[in-house]
Amino acid sequence: MKKIIIALALGGMLTGCAGFLPPQHDALLASTASCCNNLSSLPYRDLVVGQRIRDSLGPHTPVFSFVEGKSFFLPLHMVSPDRRTLVIRTYGQNMLYNRNGHVFVPRITFLTHEHRIIASVAPDFTVQGPRFTIGESAWRADVPVPQTAEFAVVHSTPKERERVMRMRDSDQAGGYLYTRTGPAGEVEVELQ
Repeated sequence: MKKIIIALALGGMLTGCAGFLPPQHDALLASTASCCNNLSSLPYRDLVVGQRIRDSLGPHTPVFSFVEGKSFFLPLHMVSPDRRTLVIRTYGQNMLYNRNGHVFVPRITFLTHEHRIIASVAPDFTVQGPRFTIGESAWRADVPVPQTAEFAVVHSTPKERERVMRMRDSDQAGGYLYTRTGPAGEVEVELQ
């Protein structure tokens, strides 16, 4: 009985993962109309210093046509006046079966209070592993916030979706686990 329950649970997890693959998301992204006419009409979420927002970007989130191309996105209103650094973490998806594993590689576009673009940053990510071997690993980037930025939009571009993401893994030949990138995934932002 115990083996049957374990097999059913594992089968359910793999079935749930099957719908969350980059090729399907690429097709959905290409066929979905932009949610908004301009950057000022995006549905911004407030973010204050010390707060974290973790969200999955994909078929259930809106799409916007950025200068670099369409993307699922996370729009942020950085309401704290003492904002200095935006910490971005992106988490691998479907990593139990790496053939289906992927990660969302974000670009961050900073905007003024008038929603004018100040900078669009493709940060370098480093692996942040679990503490004491408990927890999950993520790729992390600490991005300086431009002084005049009030808004930030986390999104992806075709260029980011071609990047190679890897993390150390002693079980892999060569010592690294390589993960493909895709237009959807899970990200976390924190304002420091």
